[in-house]
Amino acid sequence: MAAVGLAGLSNLTGDKGANTLAKHHYGLALQHIASTVRSLSGDVDLDVTMRAVVMMAIYEVSPSYPTPRKLLGDKSLTPPGHSSQR
Repeated sequence: MAAVGLAGLSNLTGDKGANTLAKHHYGLALQHIASTVRSLSGDVDLDVTMRAVVMMAIYEVSPSYPTPRKLLGDKSLTPPGHSSQR
């Protein structure tokens, strides 16, 4: 969840630090999911595990640049150093 939130924050603000932190949390989440799937014990909550997998899929398809603002034409949200014009 932290990876997706930080990626969204990075996309919104252009903050490279948040992007780096998102990647770190993404790696931790993948390790945790892999460990959970490998265990396959009776204690594993399949619903929670599938939700985590879906959240990681959302992270995978999120753009690494703030393209939604460009699509909406909202120049007020363009991070410093980024041009809204091509």
